Amino acid sequence: MTISGRCPLDQGARTPLHQLFPLPSLPLVCAVLAAMLLLHAGVATAHAQGRSRSIPVPENDTPVAPATRQPYVPPPPPRSTPAPASEPAAPDPLQPDEDPITERYYQALEQHKKGNFAEAMALAESVYKARPATKVSILMARVAMEQSDYINARLRVSQILAAEPTNKSALVLSGDIYLRQKEFIKARASYDLAIKNDKRERKDEADPDIILKLIYTALGQKDIATASQLHRYLDQQDQFKPNYYFGKAAIAYALGKPAAADAALESGRSVYDLTVFSDYLADYMRFYPTTIPIRQKKGPTASGAEDSGSGLGQPRGTAATEIGSAGNAPAPVSPTIPTPRRPTSPTAP
Repeated sequence: MTISGRCPLDQGARTPLHQLFPLPSLPLVCAVLAAMLLLHAGVATAHAQGRSRSIPVPENDTPVAPATRQPYVPPPPPRSTPAPASEPAAPDPLQPDEDPITERYYQALEQHKKGNFAEAMALAESVYKARPATKVSILMARVAMEQSDYINARLRVSQILAAEPTNKSALVLSGDIYLRQKEFIKARASYDLAIKNDKRERKDEADPDIILKLIYTALGQKDIATASQLHRYLDQQDQFKPNYYFGKAAIAYALGKPAAADAALESGRSVYDLTVFSDYLADYMRFYPTTIPIRQKKGPTASGAEDSGSGLGQPRGTAATEIGSAGNAPAPVSPTIPTPRRPTSPTAP
């Protein structure tokens, strides 16, 4: 195969290098250099951003532990020095007393407890005028009952029940007023409503004081069977209230067993505090006489017991005749019991 033409080198003539390989122009070179610089700057920036993302720096300038297999445990916070204990502040000698109205209410309660019913009523009325409240109205109704002002007492209780039909204290007080007046059917209805509106649903958990008063109302209606059934709800082991013994004594007396009634009272007297026992004895003696010799503390219930027709430690004689028995034989409770009357001036304890 024959190649036509001749190579310039074969001719012996030397051709300049810039003719064989022509160089680019100056603007092109500058553009290439600028592109290379921009590319280098972009690579450097990306590398710097990559490092900043891979190693986070917390805001509180806490040094970051290197990536190891065990987790980093920050150093414990510095211990704070506990503040020195401050001494208790001395009482302010100019500190005002308690609320005078509340204090007056407690004074009315105290006077009622002592049997000073006129003073108690005056204090309670002043409290009610300054700050009407249900408990103050209940206290006024109870004081009126102790003064044998049953019309005023029932009026106040009716006003309370009109506004609060389920008020347990008002229902119990309503039953107490009817029981004092020997209206046993109405008293029983009020006590039943009080138990119905009590938070305790079961009857064996009802207020033992209400159960005892229901026994009195049942015996007043000569319903000894119901009274005996109610007595089963009373706890003989009650550490605070002797209701069990008084209920047992009342049933025994209604059955014509006065000796057994006195024996039950004597058992309760040996267990409970004298003041507590005497308060229950006062209510008991409104219906049943007793020969239990006991010195009572003066008070609303004690003074009522002394006015019920049979003083403490006295024989049955007159009291048994008032209840309706013939001769010296005891008889069950009868609605013909006279209403007890209060003394005009209470005796100081």
